[in-house]
Parts: sequence; structure tokens; C-alpha cells
Amino acid sequence: MRTVTRLSLHAVFNIVIVVAFGLAPVVILSQVQKDEWAGGWPESLARKAAIQKIMPIYPEEALNRRISGRVEVKIAIGEEGEVLKIKVRPRTDPSLKEALANAVSQWKFKPRDDQDLEGRPLLTRLTFNFMLAEGRVELYRSGPTSPDPHHTGYHNFGKDRREWEVWEEIKPSPASP
Repeated sequence: MRTVTRLSLHAVFNIVIVVAFGLAPVVILSQVQKDEWAGGWPESLARKAAIQKIMPIYPEEALNRRISGRVEVKIAIGEEGEVLKIKVRPRTDPSLKEALANAVSQWKFKPRDDQDLEGRPLLTRLTFNFMLAEGRVELYRSGPTSPDPHHTGYHNFGKDRREWEVWEEIKPSPASP
């Protein structure tokens, strides 16, 4: 009986907090979104909007060291469909980072026609499979038993924004376009 009372008091407390202060978090959240992002796309939408896709070249160094796997990048897309920034998990292999930066920086997306977004970028992700056995790279394809976050149609804008803050920005090497 004591647990039910605690849960009820906790629920009442949360309701009071939301009613009393509920508008402040909404205003703060909308202000943060207004300042930085126009919004986010699930990967499936980004792939459909891509009008130029350049696949990474599997680095010889990574092949020799037998490095493979699924690598996700977060990208900021500008109004004209250009890739503005690319970020990756900090512990990603350096040779894969370079290959991803050189390729993804060349992707182009359909220009956006949403006038009210005031030049703010969209946030999305792209996921690549570095397949050691074939020595090639392809866009990741989720299977029916893959966890939801690995599906290309899945989108968690809050998680993407948090990861964006801590992931490492990568840039193409000077020799690449």
C-alpha cells in the first residue's frame, strides 16, 4: 500500500510541476530548435532526397587491418541540399573517417522549399556497411529483426541532437573535392 501512495504522490507532484511550469520547457525547446535546426529527417527520407550519392572507398589500410562494420554519420543539410557538416562517433577508425568525409561531403540533396526555416539546416544520418569479405562499402540495409534505431525509417531527433553535440566533426582531405 505504501508504494501506491508514493507513486500517487509522485504523479501528483509531476502534474503540479507540468501545470505550473509547463510552458517554460516548451518555449525553451522551441527556442533551441529555432536557433540551430530546421528539423530532422529519418535516414530513409534523406536517401530518397539524395540526388548525388558518392560511396566511400574502402581504405586499403582498413582492409589490411581487417576493420569492418556498420558506421553511422550525422550530417547537416543546407537549404540548397549541400552537406554543411559531417560528424561521426569519436572512436571511429581514422581511415574510415577520412573515407566517409571524402565521400559524404559530395552528396547532394534536393533543395528544400520550406521558406519559414530561415536558413537553418536539417539533421539526418547515413549508415554505411564496410564489408570486409567483399572489400566494398554499401549503404546499410536493416533486416526485419534489427532493433528499431537501426531501421532507416526510424528517427529520434532528440537523440540525434544529443549525439551531434558530442560526436567528432570530420572534414574531407584537401586533395578531395
